[in-house]
Amino acid sequence: MLTLLDLSLGPKPDMAGTRHKLAAIIADLVADQECAFAFTGACGEALNNALIHGQHPRHVLCTVEHGTLCVKVQDHGSGVHMLAGEMCDPMCEHGRGIATIRQACSACSWGWSEGAFTCRLEIAL
Repeated sequence: MLTLLDLSLGPKPDMAGTRHKLAAIIADLVADQECAFAFTGACGEALNNALIHGQHPRHVLCTVEHGTLCVKVQDHGSGVHMLAGEMCDPMCEHGRGIATIRQACSACSWGWSEGAFTCRLEIAL
C-alpha cells in the first residue's frame, strides 16, 4: 500500500484545500478524464457528507493498493443516513450524493471501522 494523502481535519476543516489535493492526485493517476472527474465528484460528496452529517474529528486517507486508488473518509457521526440506503425524492435539495458515489466508483462501501464511520471509495487504475 502506498499512502498518497493522510489528513486529519480539524473542527473547521479546509474542505476546498482537501478537495484540491484529492483532485490533483486523481488527475495524475486516473487516465480517463471523465472517470477522474466523476471520481473527484464522488470524493467531494463523501467529504460533504462527513462535514454536514459527521462530527469532528474527520480524517481523509488516499492510498494505492493493488492497482486501485482508494479514498477513505472517516468521521465520528452516526452514518445512519448512508446505511439506510434510501434516496430522497429526486426533486429534493439533498439525498443524491450516495447515488453519485455509487455510480462513479469501481467499488464503494461504508460502515463503522477503526472507531469511526468510514466511507471507502475505489477506482481501478
